[in-house]
Amino acid sequence: MAAQEIREPAKLAPKIDGEVITIDFVPRGKKFYIHRNVLTAPYFQRELKQNQEGDEIYRIFSPSYNPETFHLYVRWLYTGKVWSAPDEDTAENLKHSSEDMMLIKAFCLAGKFEDRAFQDTIIDVLFLKLKLEEETGSRQYHGAEYVNCIWRHTQPGSPLRKLWLDLIVSHGLEAWPWRDYTKDFYLDIIPILLKSRTQCEQSPLKGLLNSCAYHQHTDDRICHKRKRLETGEIEEHSDAGARDTKRAKSSPSRSSHIVLVPGP
Repeated sequence: MAAQEIREPAKLAPKIDGEVITIDFVPRGKKFYIHRNVLTAPYFQRELKQNQEGDEIYRIFSPSYNPETFHLYVRWLYTGKVWSAPDEDTAENLKHSSEDMMLIKAFCLAGKFEDRAFQDTIIDVLFLKLKLEEETGSRQYHGAEYVNCIWRHTQPGSPLRKLWLDLIVSHGLEAWPWRDYTKDFYLDIIPILLKSRTQCEQSPLKGLLNSCAYHQHTDDRICHKRKRLETGEIEEHSDAGARDTKRAKSSPSRSSHIVLVPGP
C-alpha cells in the first residue's frame, strides 16, 4: 500500500471525538451511538439545540424507513462512503440485490434530515449502479416499487424524480408495468413527453398516420376507403388521407341550388 494512502495530514483527520449521543430510531427500537459533532445536517442541528439541556436520547420517528437505511447514513457520516454494494458486481447479484431500493430510501431519509451532501452522494452512487446494470443487462429501475417509493417520499422538483423521469423517458419500454405506477408520476412525465415531441406543423394532421390507422376493421378485411380508391370514387392525398373530390365532380344529379317554380 502506497504511503500517501495510509498517511495524511493531521488537520484533515475526521473529527470523531467529543460527546456521544444516543439516537433511538422509532418505532423500530434500534439505538445508535453517534458523536455529536458529526451530525451537521440542519435537522440535527435544530434538534440538538432544542434538547441541549434535556433528554440525552434523541428520537427519530420514521415509520417508513428501517434502521439499516439510517445505518447506511451513519457509516457515510464517519467514512464518506456508501456501503451498499454486494460482494461482487455480477449480473446475478445486481439483478437480485436490494441496493437500488436501499439507495432510494437513503436519499428520501436524507431529505428528512435536509442533508443535501448525502443526497448528492447517493445520486453519484446511483449513477455508478445504473451504469453497471446497463453493462450487465440487469436493469431494474423501472419497477413500480421504485417509482412509487420515489414519488411517495419526495417533493415535486426532487433531483431523484428528475433522474428517474429522464431514465424512463429515454429508455421506457412497452412491456414495463405502466398500470402500476402512481398517478403523480404521470402528472410529472406527461408534460415532459409533450415538450420533447417534434413540433407540429401548422396543419394538425401533419405527421399523423394515414386515417386508416384509426379505423376499426380487422387487418384481413379490405378498408372501405381502399375500396372507394380502387373504384375511383375518391382520390388520395398524402397530407390528409382521401377526399371525395371525384364524387363531387362526377355526380351532376346532385344540384347545388333549388329552383322554385311558381304554381298556376
